[in-house]
Amino acid sequence: MCDHDVNCMNSKEALAEVNLHLPRLIEDDGCFPSAVNN
Repeated sequence: MCDHDVNCMNSKEALAEVNLHLPRLIEDDGCFPSAVNN
């Protein structure tokens, strides 16, 4: 989309295109110190 143009890469439109949906951690995953490892 931006072809690595600095002004374009800093624009909100470019950031909206790269909006990643990362998985959320929950206690059942066992990744928190207070969680029991399953």
